[in-house]
Amino acid sequence: MFMKKTSTHPLKQGLTLIEIIIVIAILLILFVTVLFLINPRRRIAQSRDAARKAHIGQLASSVNAYVADYQVYPVSQQELEDIGAVKAQNIRDPSTGAMYTFVSNASFRDEVSIYTELEAPDDASRPYWTFRSACGDSDAYSYLPDINPPTTTCDYYANCPKTMTGCGM
Repeated sequence: MFMKKTSTHPLKQGLTLIEIIIVIAILLILFVTVLFLINPRRRIAQSRDAARKAHIGQLASSVNAYVADYQVYPVSQQELEDIGAVKAQNIRDPSTGAMYTFVSNASFRDEVSIYTELEAPDDASRPYWTFRSACGDSDAYSYLPDINPPTTTCDYYANCPKTMTGCGM
């Protein structure tokens, strides 16, 4: 007597439009969150800074070898390249392709500083990476004038524990 009605339409399979929009929204929120946490621009800048630090280290090693051979410090990166101590194409700023800045006491040739500005320094108050021959180290450094670096490295060694010839320290 009582008959159950059967549907002539098969059951719907799949997702509705609203469900698809919700899934896309959740995936978009996850993607933006991960992208924000990773911050690819900062990571790229940090990788270029790592290359800069490695280059300064390579130049420092070349400077020390140069001093061992010639008993004076080089006055420029070009001088190291001219004698084959470094290869020009390998030791350049990764962003600009420029040589690194040498500051030396050209008259005495008894010290040298090599520096570069970092894109993403760990400490914003110390935006330069510097090798200082009188200190014998490479480190983040804060004092460097924005325009016209000094003609000698004496100004860079205020916190250096070693005494420099000709700097009156």
